[in-house]
Amino acid sequence: MKRTDITTIFPEATKEQIDQLLDLNGADIAKAKGEADKAKGDLDTYRADLETAQKRIQELEKAGNDLQA
Repeated sequence: MKRTDITTIFPEATKEQIDQLLDLNGADIAKAKGEADKAKGDLDTYRADLETAQKRIQELEKAGNDLQA
């Protein structure tokens, strides 16, 4: 959101009101970015855990097959 967007929608808004709106919008964006970054970090962790589990399953399956042979 830009200052000109606000003044177009709310032509009677004061500078202080516009500043408050921009601050709120900026805070919302920062919060959303932080949440997205955390979710990406969580996803990376889950993927690494899944990869580890899949490798372990393969090891156990191989060990089981070796015992049967």
